[in-house]
Amino acid sequence: MSVLAPCIQEFRANLLGIELPSLGISVLGVRIPDFEEETPRLLLPAWEWIERRAASLKGKPSVIIGDLNAETSSIRSRGGVHFRRILANGWHRAAPEEPTYFGTGGRISEIDHILATSHCTISEACVRNSEYSDHAALICRVDVGPSETVRK
Repeated sequence: MSVLAPCIQEFRANLLGIELPSLGISVLGVRIPDFEEETPRLLLPAWEWIERRAASLKGKPSVIIGDLNAETSSIRSRGGVHFRRILANGWHRAAPEEPTYFGTGGRISEIDHILATSHCTISEACVRNSEYSDHAALICRVDVGPSETVRK
């Protein structure tokens, strides 16, 4: 799996891609940086790249995990349009019942995600808070195989 996004130098350090042939799964770790004043120039190409990668991984067991800085509930969310298109294109997500981000002034949101193709089953999603970060760890079980073939 080539994870390099050559047109976005600032984005490369925020990607990790691995293939696990013995398990038959690909994993893409992503952190969408808060590009601040560079948002218009960098955010759109980063999300376009992620959307293309998601489309290329869709036909096999694959997971995208990370701090996507996108909320599922907000239409105006940074990257939200791309995020929702990925979900509409056959991906599904771990859906814990708790937020994963705890910002200043009591702001909470769900911007960390685990996505999987239809070739994977996600279960046991939960959030584990940390005293060392403003993000909680999002944890889930991923089994290769659709839910009707995976033993629980």
